[in-house]
Amino acid sequence: MKDTTKQKDEVGVSRWMYVLGAAAVGGAVLYAPTNITNVVTLDESFEDTLETRQQTKMAETFYNIATDFYEWGWSQSFHFAPRWSSETFEQSLVRHEHGLAQHLDLRAGMECMDLGCGVAGPLRNIVRFSRAHVTGLTITNYQVGVGNRKIREAGLSHLAKVVHGNYHEQPFENNTFDRGYDFEASLHSDNLPLYYREVFRTLKPGGRFAGFAYVWSDDFNPENNTAHAEIRDDYRIGNGCAHLYKWAEWEQAMVDSGLKLEYHMDLAGTTDIDWFAQLQPSYDTLSGFAATPFGMRVTSYVTWTMETLGLAPEGTYNAHELLVRGGRSLKVGGELGLITPMHLYVLSKPLE
Repeated sequence: MKDTTKQKDEVGVSRWMYVLGAAAVGGAVLYAPTNITNVVTLDESFEDTLETRQQTKMAETFYNIATDFYEWGWSQSFHFAPRWSSETFEQSLVRHEHGLAQHLDLRAGMECMDLGCGVAGPLRNIVRFSRAHVTGLTITNYQVGVGNRKIREAGLSHLAKVVHGNYHEQPFENNTFDRGYDFEASLHSDNLPLYYREVFRTLKPGGRFAGFAYVWSDDFNPENNTAHAEIRDDYRIGNGCAHLYKWAEWEQAMVDSGLKLEYHMDLAGTTDIDWFAQLQPSYDTLSGFAATPFGMRVTSYVTWTMETLGLAPEGTYNAHELLVRGGRSLKVGGELGLITPMHLYVLSKPLE
C-alpha cells in the first residue's frame, strides 16, 4: 500500500473532507449549501428514510441532500479519478473524463447520453473535448435546474442539456444515441439487468456505451465478517445505495442485455496516488484535520451548533452525519482493497 497521507496540491490534502467539515473551516458562515432538503424529521433518521424507500426514491433523496455539499466540497464532477503526483486533483478528474470520451470514440455531431449526470460537470468537460451533443439524465429535479444553468453559463446550450428521469425507465425513444456513458452513477441501481436493457434499447445499433462501476472484491464478505458488515452498512446509508455488486454481477447484467463487453479494466492502482487519498486524514492541513477522529467530532459539533443558531440551513447536521458514513466506508474499503469506484468497461450494441 502506498503512503498517500502526505500528498498535497494547491487545493489541499483530503479535499473531500470539506464535504464533511465545511462549517468547521468557517466557510459555512459566508456560504452554506442552500438545498439541504428537510426530508428527515426528529422522528425519522436518515437511515430509516433510506432503508424504507425504494431505490429510486433513495437516490433522489440522497442527492437532494448531498448535491450542494458535493459541489462545494469536492467538485462539480461527482466522481473519483486515478491521479498522478504530477497533477492536481481537478486535473485528474478532467483527464479521467477525457479518457472515457476517447474510449467511446466520441466525435463532433454524435448524439450521446450521460446517465446520472449530476450537475453536468463531466458533461460540460466532455462536450468541450468532443463537440458531441450530450443529453444528461438525472433523477433529481434540483440537479436539472443547476445543470442547465451551468450549461448556459458555459455557452454550451447548443450542444448540451439536462433532463429529468429515471435511468431504469429512460425517457428516450429506441435507437436514439450513438454513444452513452455514466460516471459512477450506476452504483445506485437496484436492478442492473434493467439498467443495461435500457442502455441497449436507447443505443443505436453499432453504438457504444462506457462507464465506471463500483465493484466490490470477491473477498468482501459482510455476512461473516463484522468489519465488512460495518463498511457495508455505512456505504449503503452514506451513499444512498440499496445494493452492492461484485464484478461477476456487473458482467452478467451487461451481456444478458444483449450488449457486447468489448473491454474492461480496474483503474485503481494504475497511478502513484491511491484513489482514496482524498478521503484520508492528515494533520498537515485544515481539511485533512477534519478527517481525523478528533476533527470529525469537532465538525459534528460545529454543524449542529450552526444549524441551531440559524447560521446554516435546517438539515445541515444530519447531512454531515450521513456523508461522514459514506466517506468512511469508501476510505476504509479502499484501504483494505475491498472496493474500487473505477472499474472501466466499454460496451457495444451489435449491428442489426
